[in-house]
Amino acid sequence: MKNAELLQIGSELLKQMSERGIRLEDYQYLALYEEFAQRRKENEKYWYIVYDLSEKYHISQSSVVRIVRRLGKEE
Repeated sequence: MKNAELLQIGSELLKQMSERGIRLEDYQYLALYEEFAQRRKENEKYWYIVYDLSEKYHISQSSVVRIVRRLGKEE
């Protein structure tokens, strides 16, 4: 299958994702976001979770914050 054909199949979904600011690589961070959301429900401190997830996923704390904000955004 050619890339153009694959894009054509998912074009409407990709358009909606683009309009909402969702990046293609965000699928990699779904587990991080789900873990963050679960731990917040359990009333863990925000910055402790950010620190812990940054260590676990080997990314900066600011990246964790950006990812959580981006994936938690509702429109």
